[in-house]
Amino acid sequence: MAGEDNSGRQFTRICMPTEIEITQDDTTISGTVSDISMNGVSVDGNASALTTDRECDLKILLGEGEEQIEIKAVGRVVRADAKLIAIAFVQVYLESMPYLRNLILYNAAETEQVEQEFASHMGIK
Repeated sequence: MAGEDNSGRQFTRICMPTEIEITQDDTTISGTVSDISMNGVSVDGNASALTTDRECDLKILLGEGEEQIEIKAVGRVVRADAKLIAIAFVQVYLESMPYLRNLILYNAAETEQVEQEFASHMGIK
């Protein structure tokens, strides 16, 4: 997509404004995905309730109603401030992996580059 800056990154990031739910301990917050890659996700929103360097459960919501797809993952909060939450994926659940791969592949400006990234990585790094 236009505006992507992937210099120095292992995986292409795409802009994908969609809903996300982040649960850490007994706290759940909702936000909007700013961008996403195979390594993690950036979320627009206030993260004052989240603790950095701690794991959280993620639900990325695509579509709505009966057609809604959930990409489920475990992440680690690497940055949390009043405007942005950065989360590195620790684990993407097996049933969610094809949805994440397709989301990135079909929304990337450079699909050949994304396919090469997938081929050169056996798992999430």
